[in-house]
Amino acid sequence: MRISLSSRPALLLALTVGSFACTNAGADLGFLSSSTARVLVGVYLDRDGSHTFNAAVDTVFAGARVALLTLGTHDTVRTLLTDNKGVATFDAVPVGEYTVAVTQAS
Repeated sequence: MRISLSSRPALLLALTVGSFACTNAGADLGFLSSSTARVLVGVYLDRDGSHTFNAAVDTVFAGARVALLTLGTHDTVRTLLTDNKGVATFDAVPVGEYTVAVTQAS
């Protein structure tokens, strides 16, 4: 999975990726810019094949190992375990492009 982060916070749940662009580069719109963002990665078994989390059907994976890697390399930026809701929250991630690897925790 490839992730591109802009200076806006990103929310990632089960391989959903958002990217942002603008045509007014350099204009002051009054927004605070940030060099980091929060990334959330949800890990679950999509039992109904909807590509959308459904708590009534899908199974979350608590304790899964989620690694945030620099795009195009095997360099690990950070590694976390998912919480009891199957979510790994990476705070203060530098703006850039990343991939995510999910494995069973040892």
